[in-house]
Amino acid sequence: MVHAPHNASLIKDSSVFVDTLDLDDQSTIECDIAIIGAGMAGICLAREFAGSGLSVSLLESGGEKPDSQTDAFSAGSTTIFGPDGAEKSVDDYLQESRERYFGGTGNAWGGKCAYFDTHDFAERSWIPNSGWPFDAQEIKPFYDRACHLLRIPTLTGLQSSVSGDVEHLNAQRNFATSLRCFSGVTGKPMSDAFYDYKYGLKDVGDLTVYLHANVACLHLDKALGRITAAEVRCLNNKQHTVKARYFVLASGGIENVRILMNSEGNSAGGIGNRHDLLGRFFNGHGMFRYLGGFGQAPSQVSLLNDDLNLSIYTDKNPAKTQGVFSLTYKAQWRERVAQFAATLTPNCDGDSDDYGIDNHSDDGQSNKLGAFFMIEQYPNRESRIRLSNDVDSLGIPAISLEWRFSSDDMKTLKKGIELFSRDLGKSGSAELLNGKVGIGIAEMIESSRHHMGGTRMCVSDQYGVVDQDSRVHDVENLFVAGSSIFPTGSIANPTLTILALSIRLADHVKKLCSPTI
Repeated sequence: MVHAPHNASLIKDSSVFVDTLDLDDQSTIECDIAIIGAGMAGICLAREFAGSGLSVSLLESGGEKPDSQTDAFSAGSTTIFGPDGAEKSVDDYLQESRERYFGGTGNAWGGKCAYFDTHDFAERSWIPNSGWPFDAQEIKPFYDRACHLLRIPTLTGLQSSVSGDVEHLNAQRNFATSLRCFSGVTGKPMSDAFYDYKYGLKDVGDLTVYLHANVACLHLDKALGRITAAEVRCLNNKQHTVKARYFVLASGGIENVRILMNSEGNSAGGIGNRHDLLGRFFNGHGMFRYLGGFGQAPSQVSLLNDDLNLSIYTDKNPAKTQGVFSLTYKAQWRERVAQFAATLTPNCDGDSDDYGIDNHSDDGQSNKLGAFFMIEQYPNRESRIRLSNDVDSLGIPAISLEWRFSSDDMKTLKKGIELFSRDLGKSGSAELLNGKVGIGIAEMIESSRHHMGGTRMCVSDQYGVVDQDSRVHDVENLFVAGSSIFPTGSIANPTLTILALSIRLADHVKKLCSPTI
């Protein structure tokens, strides 16, 4: 363990870290494995190669701390489109939802961890393009290893910790309780565990972390179907070349797509784009509280008596296991909708006073809870990441994101809220207030940092950018890590699944590098 003070730095004192700005111009970096991006996924991958005997280069766009010049590389445009034709520009989203410095968005991650449900990996007949190329059993051992890395209990441990605390709203069981726990490996606020996670890389072995190394594009030998080099551009106008046996893109759900699109591939539009899938099927988790519009009262749950045991849903102590109400597979199948979750908060998020709502009962105890809703998006080919005509200071095209929601997404939101409200009422102990959807998705969505789907996984290249091993179709030595490979997004926070898939990928690459017996 490193256990250094939060304000200390090991970079200046360690040969593991190299500031690419200090390299001679036109330097060449050679290694076995080049990992592009030093966020949660990239660092996880690098750690997994410890003791492998393989040389690893971890390439990070930023430095040890955030800086405005590097942050500017994330700038672009975003428009959210609703199924009713409404649209909303949120151009700050691309920068606000990413952190371009060592540790990546892990620096802003609150540590919330959740498993995907078993049925999240399965094909759902009413959801076109759903289904992962493996089942939940395949990923289970990697989930367990990711839990160990994040210092949290496995699913079995989580379930045993809440035995008897789960509330069933009624006998119809439209909702199950999905569990969440918090890892101490978090940068918000910076913890000793997260510091160890990042700076413990000095103990990995044959590893070098290159800071301020902006990968602009990859060079593909079309005849061999192999990446021959990655091109690095620096703020001081220096350029460098990275040569490796294997390359892994771990730059996040947006930047993975950007690098592939900016690279010359076997077809127009970048590497992995033979069937015009690169950047398509983008999806994320939106939060919905103001169903009548911003400026109106948020959704709330009014408690009518003490019959419901809601402590697991309202106690936000990060040391405790927490629960959200999620739509069961049976209910999804019956109603032909995707995943939906209702989350309760111990207060009304500070909004109650603005609307003259009495948030306390006569005995001084709160009798109203805050409530917000999230949906899993249907896979939508027209929701996509593009390259714009604008370029940043390194000459790399900026992102134009068209985040599109469908009528199926609106159906999921409305039906989920309707069932939640109905089940609360049937309990006789609570009711949902301000729970009627009165506007379109684009007008009421509050965006998350979860960028998924742009390099989706499928056995066939007709429906995916990467295969079941996270390898870009038709490219022998290029892999992608992170939530951009998710075929569907579930309703769970993605970080735990990202790390499980990263560990799985590291095992696969190590096997490829082992000599044939």
